Amino acid sequence: MILKLGYKFFVLVLVVLIIINTAGCSAPTPEAPSATIAATKAITIPTKTSTTRISLPTNTPTSLPTETLTPLRPQDFDASNIKTLTPASPALCPITDSSLEFDVASAQKGSGTSESIKQFTEYVLSYLNAGGTTKSILPAYEKFYGRQIKPFFQVREVTGDTVPELVFPFGVWLDIFGCENGKYKLLSTVADNGAFGGSRIFDITDTNGNGLDEIVAWFDGCMGNRCPAINVYEWNGNEFQELMVDVPPDNSCKNLSLAPFEVKIRDIDNNGTNEIILSNNYDPWPDDLEFPYRKETRICMWNGQNFVVYKTNFETPYYRFQAVQDGDRATLAGDYDKALVFYQRTINDKKLQWFTENRKWYDFWVYQSKYFSTSFNEPAPLDPKSLAEDPSEYPNIAAYAYYRMMLLYILQNDTAKAESTFSLLQSQFPKASPGNYFMQVASVFWQEYQHSIKIQDSCRKVIEYAQEHPIPIEYLGDWNHGAQSIDYKPESICPFR
Repeated sequence: MILKLGYKFFVLVLVVLIIINTAGCSAPTPEAPSATIAATKAITIPTKTSTTRISLPTNTPTSLPTETLTPLRPQDFDASNIKTLTPASPALCPITDSSLEFDVASAQKGSGTSESIKQFTEYVLSYLNAGGTTKSILPAYEKFYGRQIKPFFQVREVTGDTVPELVFPFGVWLDIFGCENGKYKLLSTVADNGAFGGSRIFDITDTNGNGLDEIVAWFDGCMGNRCPAINVYEWNGNEFQELMVDVPPDNSCKNLSLAPFEVKIRDIDNNGTNEIILSNNYDPWPDDLEFPYRKETRICMWNGQNFVVYKTNFETPYYRFQAVQDGDRATLAGDYDKALVFYQRTINDKKLQWFTENRKWYDFWVYQSKYFSTSFNEPAPLDPKSLAEDPSEYPNIAAYAYYRMMLLYILQNDTAKAESTFSLLQSQFPKASPGNYFMQVASVFWQEYQHSIKIQDSCRKVIEYAQEHPIPIEYLGDWNHGAQSIDYKPESICPFR
């Protein structure tokens, strides 16, 4: 326990040091040389200006649709109903002056200080409103640094007015400059709430097929790109709204666990909208609160309002609770055959490992030693009994798997298999035996279903029962089962409403 607390203290100190070290950071631009390049015509920054930085967006993205028997799933969305946006009239912009040069040194003056944000915004607006062009900014940076550089900003049309905007990462946010009524202004500033390590543009593309390009942004949440986040922003006529749904832990389209992940944007179902695919193929940082974890791929699809999780695929389950959770996820995705395989594996696969809190800590320290390539030393003398399997774990998880199989058979209109599975539950998990809780849950469902023949009504009865009789989540999954675990609640065990 002492070492466990000591490790948490070490991580806390490390995070504090990172925050202190990164406070006041400005745009992630290339390292500036000592010499500066003078502009052909100087752009004077006004000492007094009414320009203010737009506040970070406070609007909350649309929540993930409630789980129902026929939910608003992305695979059910009819892309033919997408209405292509009609381009707005071309924006009126200042008359350009080709003799003006963007002065990178002036734009970056005070870099790393609190004044750098205001300085950068004011300089960009003064330059553009004096007649400078957005296309001249990249050559200015290349001249400043004496070499060709890959642009970390983009000049793209993202508002539908046919005039390109300047999308510029600065610190932990993105600034979008555009012109309205003959004058450039800061249209919006977007950011991810958890970012403090920097931001960049991942892509600018039409993700949802409506004819308007969205900004796909990448934000670094901590040191070493270990916990990045991604978001999609689309102009709605007044501001850039978020299109990604963030319902942690395993329904988020913004990020995965504490590990770097790769992002791909492609139309995998050829319906005209792009899917956003997050793939974690790296070993996560050894965080004891996140452990255990598996490599995963999360596919997010457009459902007409937001990007929501379509499928989450994990690497082969190691613990038994992971197998049964994979079955529940497959059920919610409508992949009943795959779900059935996971439930059967939960019951029959003897290679699946048992899980307890003590087993978690032991396995975590083993993982940490491998991550840092150090010799493994047990965190504390362990009583062999503390690493013993809980004899009630398997019966509870197996009974739950049988119960979920019964639901699948009912969903597939296979009453005979549903009835035989219910009979098996009654015979194998009698009163006062481990696992009997889920036999009782199955009985509540079955009795209501015989009366109403409606799975929604039966689920309501199950939820009522689970609200009055606490679910044994120590076996199915809760916060102690890691960041990727389903946190089981009454509606989780019968999600068809």
